[in-house]
Amino acid sequence: MVAYIRRAVQTWPQISLAEIVESRPLERGLAEIVAYLSLAADDSRALIDDEHKQTIAWTDATGHERQATLPLVVYCR
Repeated sequence: MVAYIRRAVQTWPQISLAEIVESRPLERGLAEIVAYLSLAADDSRALIDDEHKQTIAWTDATGHERQATLPLVVYCR
């Protein structure tokens, strides 16, 4: 996950969590979103913007569509 974020910001100066999930779909659902949020919280170059929201959607292991609305998360170079 960390390696993927690093590769993404080498290509783009900034990338949102929603854009990351679009290009690399979640494999572990909500647990993976929590991990991405934790990484952003610990990274001084990442932005967590409570004023703006983003919705992340995924399909769980049983085939059900799920979604979570969370603060805008942007990883920066």
